[in-house]
Amino acid sequence: MMGTLTWTRRLNSTLGHLAPQTVANRMRRVFMTPRDLPPRDWELPLLAQSERITLRFGLSALRWGQGPTVLLMHGWEAGPRNSPA
Repeated sequence: MMGTLTWTRRLNSTLGHLAPQTVANRMRRVFMTPRDLPPRDWELPLLAQSERITLRFGLSALRWGQGPTVLLMHGWEAGPRNSPA
């Protein structure tokens, strides 16, 4: 049985020969749009203690507590979740 990834690669390869710009535009949208995932159970208490702040250029962040500023960055779809509060 062919795996999903193998099937997807073959389909994109075939369609890429027939309509390269259409496939490129579709893949760009898929890649650049993170999924809106719900928080995991273990994240809920941490999120409840946070304060959402807005940074420059419309970016948002979560803040906990007082003291020196520490910036932690995570992956595109990693938690805390990507939808604004």
